[in-house]
Amino acid sequence: ARMPMFFQRNCAQSEAHYALKDDGNVAVLNRCRTLQGEWQEANGTATPQVPGETDKLWVEFDNWFSRILPGVAKGDYWILHIGDGYQTAVVGNPDRKYLWLLSRTPTVSSEVREELLAKARQQGYDTNRLIWRVADGDIAK
Repeated sequence: ARMPMFFQRNCAQSEAHYALKDDGNVAVLNRCRTLQGEWQEANGTATPQVPGETDKLWVEFDNWFSRILPGVAKGDYWILHIGDGYQTAVVGNPDRKYLWLLSRTPTVSSEVREELLAKARQQGYDTNRLIWRVADGDIAK
C-alpha cells in the first residue's frame, strides 16, 4: 500500500527494487503498473543522511528536474520498520506525506497487514489515506 508521490498517482501496482552499489549507496528502481498494464519506471540513488546509518536516506531520482537542479530534488525517506527476515518494511518521510507498506510478496496475511498498519499509526501516519495494490486480474493484459 502507499500514500504515493506524484510519480505514482496513476499506479495500480507499485514495486520498489533496491541493490547495494559498489560505492556503498543503494540503487533504487521504482516501478509502477497502470490499470492499462503499462509499466513506468524511475531510477534513483539512496544515500545515508548520516554516514554509517541506514534508517534515514536521501533518495534522488534521475529525472529532468534533478538534472536541472542537482541535489535539490532529494526525497527524505525514513525506514520506520523492518519485519522478520526483511520480508516487510514500512517506509515514510518526516512530514508524513508519503508512506509505503512494502512486502517481498504481492499480498500478506491479515495479521501482517495489521502489524504494518499499526507500525505506521504509531509513527503518526493517517493510514486511511493508503492506496492498496490492485489485484493482477484487474489489470489489462
